[in-house]
Amino acid sequence: MEFLVLSDIHDNWLHLDTILDIVHEVNGVIFLGDLMQHSEHSDVSPESQKNFKKIYDAAKWMVAIPGNGAVPKVVHFMDRLGINVHGASKQIGEIGFFGVGRATDTVGVVLNLREFFQSERYAAIELDSKSIETLNVFGVFIRNGFFEVEDWSPEKFDEIEKYRSPIEHTEDEVFEILLRGYETIRNSPVKVLISHVPPYETGLNPVLPEGVSTGSKAITRFILEFQPTLVLSGHYHRDYKFTIGSVPCAIVPAVKDGFCSILHFESKDKQFRIKSRRF
Repeated sequence: MEFLVLSDIHDNWLHLDTILDIVHEVNGVIFLGDLMQHSEHSDVSPESQKNFKKIYDAAKWMVAIPGNGAVPKVVHFMDRLGINVHGASKQIGEIGFFGVGRATDTVGVVLNLREFFQSERYAAIELDSKSIETLNVFGVFIRNGFFEVEDWSPEKFDEIEKYRSPIEHTEDEVFEILLRGYETIRNSPVKVLISHVPPYETGLNPVLPEGVSTGSKAITRFILEFQPTLVLSGHYHRDYKFTIGSVPCAIVPAVKDGFCSILHFESKDKQFRIKSRRF
């Protein structure tokens, strides 16, 4: 069984024809969120609805979650299509899919990131220019070969409120949303957790967007407690595979950047393989 995995379209429909060609060749489609560009004025545009509906109509089966830029209209749009598994689930054969979309507390993520670099003196690792730019916005700089955190005034802390997503969840809410979906497919032989924001990892890692995880600690806690078969996430715009305990996790790159992924499931040994590809 094969699935086309799409994430972070961000209103980029350059590869729609190729996507539709692939959709006809696979057993289903998995969408990991972020249909549109993220801004305070985001809405589900007629073009986005029309093109996303083409994917839905072409797919034999489909499941989706909203991204961190989702406004209520996007969520309702996915609900109307019957594909949204945010706090819910959907079954295909022996595989049960359940998930959580949207964003965790953005301000909390920024504060945790700053606290991480303040906790000890970390030697700088090699990061791309975008990662360094993001860290600088959050008051983290590389100086003399080490990460340093800039002292902020109360006014500066207030400014990070502008980075909040339209709909956010606390970590406790994330855990409860996952549990709600999981309970409906608890007895499935194979359980796949899909999330927009990836699970949290510890330590520095140059593959991660800011060199340190901005993922959800609640998702990591859920994985360790309930041991799903596989975890799929988007959001980072990176192609990255890792494990939490013994559970394989895969973060897929963005459609916006010219990528999709193919998830292959071998029923005989209950094993998944995922490979990303350029359009």
